[in-house]
Amino acid sequence: MSVLARAHFGRGHYEAAEALNLLVYQEAEKALGPSDPRTMAALVRCALDLGAKGHHSDACHLARHSWLEQRRLFGPESRLAMRTGSHLVKLQTPHDPDRACELGRKIHGLQREHLGIHHQHTLETAHHLALCLIALYEFGKALPLLKETLRLRPCPTWSV
Repeated sequence: MSVLARAHFGRGHYEAAEALNLLVYQEAEKALGPSDPRTMAALVRCALDLGAKGHHSDACHLARHSWLEQRRLFGPESRLAMRTGSHLVKLQTPHDPDRACELGRKIHGLQREHLGIHHQHTLETAHHLALCLIALYEFGKALPLLKETLRLRPCPTWSV
C-alpha cells in the first residue's frame, strides 16, 4: 500500500496518497507499535502528504515530533532520523527558511559523515539545503551546492 501511496503522491493525487499513508500508519502502529521504525517512517509520509496539500504548520509539527522521537530511540546518526530530518528541512523551508537551513546543515553534515557524499539521502538533503539557501537569497552558496549535487548524482544508464 505504501508503494501505491507513493505512486499517487508522485502523480499529484495527494488525497489518495494521504488516505493510503494514513491507513499504512494505522496498521503499522497497531501491528508493530508506535516506536517501530516502519511505523515512524509511515508517520513521516503522512507529514509529507500534509505539506504537499499546503498544511505546512501541521506537517512540520508532525515531522518534528517524529524526528525527535527517532533521535531519542535510535540516535541522531540513524538513517531514519537523518532522513526524517531532511524531510523536515524540506517542509520548514517555505515558512521558516532560517531554521530549515540550520537543521539542513546539521543533517547534511551527519549524512556526509555516516552515509558518504554519494549516498542518495545525502544528495537529497544537499538539494533541500540549497533550496533553503535560495529562500534566504544566498544564491552564492546555493549554486555551488546544487552543482556539486548534480555532479555527484549517478547518471542513469540507458540500454538500447
